[in-house]
Amino acid sequence: MLIEEWDNGSYLTCKLMMKEDSQPFNFATSAKIYSMGQLDMDKNLIRFSIPKRNTPERDFQIFLNATSSVEAKDYWIMEFNKESQVKPLIEAMNIPSVYFNSIKLIGNEFHIQFSFHEMMLSNVSDFILKIVSNETGISIIDFGKKVDIYKTLHAINSQKPIYVLSMVSKPPERVLKAGDTSVKTNWIRLIKSIVGEKVNAIFRITEGVIGSNEDFIPISESEKIYEGTTQNQIIKEIESESRKNGLDYLLRLNKYDSEYWFAEYYISKEDVNTLISIVSDVIERNEDWNLIIRELTPFPVQ
Repeated sequence: MLIEEWDNGSYLTCKLMMKEDSQPFNFATSAKIYSMGQLDMDKNLIRFSIPKRNTPERDFQIFLNATSSVEAKDYWIMEFNKESQVKPLIEAMNIPSVYFNSIKLIGNEFHIQFSFHEMMLSNVSDFILKIVSNETGISIIDFGKKVDIYKTLHAINSQKPIYVLSMVSKPPERVLKAGDTSVKTNWIRLIKSIVGEKVNAIFRITEGVIGSNEDFIPISESEKIYEGTTQNQIIKEIESESRKNGLDYLLRLNKYDSEYWFAEYYISKEDVNTLISIVSDVIERNEDWNLIIRELTPFPVQ
């Protein structure tokens, strides 16, 4: 698994909590809503995937109606766009090296955890001071601890089984000759977000050098860690269909070795079939990528 190659030793974490006291979220509390969410940088909102219930009670249905939640295959999709609470998360995501581990809705509480490289400690500290002084209603629960990403996923896996879908591709020449600096190096990357046509990610260069390039921001040159923006048709199409279906990925890792491109999606067990269906359609539409599913495995138990 690529997670075994991703060195997270220089990353710190921050945990935040905020409450939403508007009327619909009173019903979220009484209906015991629990949902995972993702920050959508395209639409400036948090998209929550609320699992469907066999016998939805009154308060659950009221909450769905009040928030204009849209029905998907396995979820109700609720888009939360309150600027005072979404804007700070977008500001955090725009700090180099920041990526969100999880956004959870538990009743009327938003529980948020993100990680960042220790070289960006000053930037994140300034962000924390700003949101506290502006009285955004966001509480700082924990800040500055090192949390191993592998152990974090193990903790989640013990409560809710995780599967890993691995793919491999030999990208077409038209992609490799597009002038993208990233194809001239070997790397492993963690995807932060997909915004429009762009894939925003944290890169660790394993071979070669990233020269001066406006699309790559140095995070730690001694560790060869950068934040970079590239394009990838496969990632974009999977993302688009995943949003429609309410899929929430715990982690997305890629690797490139000058010939093959590898991708891993870490996802809850109940979403595996939907993801496979999405990937199957993407493979069919993009035959020149020579993309195949390499492996589908449960996340290892400690």
